[in-house]
Formats: sequence, C-alpha cells, structure tokens
Amino acid sequence: MRRHSRLQIVTLAVAVALLAASRTAAQDEKPVASVTSFMLALVPKALDGDADAAQKLAALGPIARRAAEDTTKRLLEKWRFKPLKSGRQTIEIDVSGQARQYTLIVPKRYSAKRSWPLILSLHGAGGNGSGEIDFLWSRHLSEWPGLIAAPSGVPPGAQWFPEQVPFVLGVIEDVCRRASIDTNRVYVNGFSNGGNGAWFYAQNHPGRFAAACTRGGGNPTPALLLNLLHVPIYIVHGDQDRVIAVDHDRRDAKRLSELGYTVEYTEVAGGGHKPFTDEENPKIIAFLRKHVRNPWPKKLLFRAARPERFRNLWLEVPAGAAAQAEVRAEVKDGNVIEVTGARRVVLWLGDALMDLDQELVVNLDGKEAFRGKAERRFSTLVADLKERFDRTAPAWARLEVGQ
Repeated sequence: MRRHSRLQIVTLAVAVALLAASRTAAQDEKPVASVTSFMLALVPKALDGDADAAQKLAALGPIARRAAEDTTKRLLEKWRFKPLKSGRQTIEIDVSGQARQYTLIVPKRYSAKRSWPLILSLHGAGGNGSGEIDFLWSRHLSEWPGLIAAPSGVPPGAQWFPEQVPFVLGVIEDVCRRASIDTNRVYVNGFSNGGNGAWFYAQNHPGRFAAACTRGGGNPTPALLLNLLHVPIYIVHGDQDRVIAVDHDRRDAKRLSELGYTVEYTEVAGGGHKPFTDEENPKIIAFLRKHVRNPWPKKLLFRAARPERFRNLWLEVPAGAAAQAEVRAEVKDGNVIEVTGARRVVLWLGDALMDLDQELVVNLDGKEAFRGKAERRFSTLVADLKERFDRTAPAWARLEVGQ
C-alpha cells in the first residue's frame, strides 16, 4: 500500500478545499484568499518543471474572480526572489542546451520590495554585452532608474534574429525571474546591428515592450510597422551614416507619423555611424520613462510576420491561421470580441480586459464563432507565466476559437 507524506495529504486537503471554495465563490463571490497563498507556493515549482505541482494546480478547476485577484496581488508582492547584488554582473543562462551570457546592471538602491523598469540593450556588430554598457550607458547610469540587460555573443556578420530570438526572449524572462521587474516598463534599445534588432523585436514581439529606441539601425521588417500601435519608438540616425543609410529610418519615421503612432525622430546633421550617447541619452531616457505599457488594450492591430504562431498581448494567431495580411481585434460593449483577418485565434484573457463572470461572444470575420464563458484556471496562469513571466498582467483564462 502506498504511503503518503503529511505534506502530500495537507496539499491534497487544501486543494480540495480551494476547489470547493472556488466553485462556491464563482456563484456568490465569497473570497478564497485564505488558501490562495498556499497554492501560489506551487506555481514556481510548476514553472520549474515539477509535474506534481503542475498536476495539483491543474486539478483545481475553475477559479473565482476573488481568488484570481488575490493570487495576482501576491504574485506582485510576495514572489520569492533570490538576493541580487547591485552593480555589474555576468549571468549565464541555458538556451536550448547552449550556455549564453548577458551583462546585467543593477542599481545600488535596488530592492525586491518594489518593481523596477528594465532596458534590454542590443550591441552592434563585433560587440558584447559588457562593451555595450560601457559604450552606450556608462556615463548615464545614474539617470536611469532601473536595470539594464545586455546580451552577448552575436558575431560580426550575424543578426539578432531570427536565430537569436530564443536567447533574447530568454534574457528578458531570466531577468524577470531574478529581479522584481515591472513588465509594463520593459524597453528595447540597440545601436547599429543592435538597432536592426531593436526594430525587429519591437515589431515581432510588440506585447513585450512599453517603448523602443533604435540608433543608426535599419528596419529589417518594414512591412510590420503596423505592429507598433502600442509601442512608441525613438529613432536616432546621422544623415552622413556610411554604414547603414539614413533613408530607411527617415522613411519609416514618416510612415509612423502618417499612421498616427507615437514616434520621435532625430536626424543628426553631419552625423556618421554613431549612437550619439551624450547628446541623445538624456532625451532617450526621458522618452522611455514616460511610456508605460497597457497590457490590456481594447484594440489590437498587427500583421502576423511569419507562418509561425504570433502573439500580441492577449491575442494569439496560431501557425498558419492568419487569413489576411492584417489582423484586427477589438473588445466591444456587451463582452464581445470582434476579430478580423484570422481563421483561428487563442485568447489569453484577464478581468482587466473584460468580465469573465459573464457570457463572452467572439466573432471571427463577422460570424459568431463562440458564445459562452471563459474560465479562470491556475493551469492557464502557469502556462502564461511559462511563456512570458508577466507577473504584472497574467492571463487567467485561455480560449481557443475557430478552425
């Protein structure tokens, strides 16, 4: 006969209690905060691959609004971060079985008791993370009220994409799991080859960033400018740049202005291939500081860049599901989501976007594709944290719609 440890028995008992309480709360909104902290302790284990913890959380079933609200609050206030030293440090992470490094700058006054902004800074050809900090930021670190992460290891002649995407996104996740980062204030910056990268990540992963800055770079995917609806961008380029011509940035800045997007363009007269740190850093830092991501905008507009899956905040288009070049989504009165341009979508929802206790209607290209409720679940929280580690705005309900 199998013996169960006391911890297993207690965990099972609490899980049963929370499940019962959640079902009751779903009907009459009784709070279940007394046990959510216990269940939240299982979330880090599930994220680290503990199948037993993941199974316990999945077995809880639907979660009431009060339980989700309490858990989200505790995610922000009581996540157990390991001690993090201030100053410069080199951090190694595993990316698909390969060791990769990035340089992290942590301010002297850092404390996990509050949330901090983060700049992801991409170096130019032949550079590295530590050199990126020296070259672009060292004289202005006191002006930036947060952390800076600079990945290393893109050799001359290579780009920051597409092969480096798992590494770059992995750096963001690693910093967010080490430090108390406000995921509504994550920014991407780059110079030269890194400027190309800043363009790429802002457009191909727009839901990750509150704003972007590109210096002396060129947009590798200009057809995706549409994706910067919610990502303000600061562009700097010398008009005498002989490495990467200014024409592309000049054209894209004009196009963004025509779209009505937030763009600030500085063309330096007589300037060559430079990041213009002393002249522009104070203005760039001020630009970044004033922009905060809205994780739950009522409207989304983007082009799915490739045939692979594409996620922008709360809307995911699975691989091959984009029926048109442009995908539009809007939350309308009456708990209705209108989507055009996609045959199939996955919705990652939260109560900040719509009322999950009420019936939801999803229309695809003008035809009703779903009517019913989207249920909050711990398993959805874990899946969303695994993908984005977005403690600030986690999704609690996941809904697949269409064919």
